[in-house]
Amino acid sequence: MNTWQSLIHIFYRPGDVFSAQREKRTWGYILLLLVVISIATTLISSGYPGVLGTVSIVFFISFVLPILILAQALYLRAVSATMDLGLKLDCWLTLLVWSMVPGVVCVLLITITIVLTFCWASELLGSNFDMVLRILHGANYPFPSLGFFLNYRYVGEIWTIVLMTIGFRQWSGKGIAVSFLIVIVPVVLIRILAQWLLN
Repeated sequence: MNTWQSLIHIFYRPGDVFSAQREKRTWGYILLLLVVISIATTLISSGYPGVLGTVSIVFFISFVLPILILAQALYLRAVSATMDLGLKLDCWLTLLVWSMVPGVVCVLLITITIVLTFCWASELLGSNFDMVLRILHGANYPFPSLGFFLNYRYVGEIWTIVLMTIGFRQWSGKGIAVSFLIVIVPVVLIRILAQWLLN
């Protein structure tokens, strides 16, 4: 299975992609693709950030995203070493970047749809079309459960966790519950760290 076939199959046949990637281990180009898609999504949702804002967004995502992926891969490498799985760091980098592809593509498409909807709605309804902007920026809502549901970026994160669980289970031979608990730990820690830094 070549890279283009893998990019298509990761959306609906992730097990086949993980089997092929365990032997092939192509992750560099996919990491670059993730960075480009993440930058595009952020720029689209930011509207017109200006030259300085655009440079800041590009630099921040290009720097932070690879570091977060590397940190998660190091964690999975350490876990796999304690389980005697014999899988090296490049295996876990491969698993992580391929697991993220459907989520970031989904978020990009939803962002584009919301922006186009906002442009159309603002022409019809004027500047009072506030809910679309709230959804786009994941703003706070009066009811936390409504905010969680409407913040569409969680869709990408959940999809990534599901694929990482599938991949870890396939590569390690562990059960679904154990695999889920292992892959969820760095996600939770990153979420806690992000909340702490933002507050």
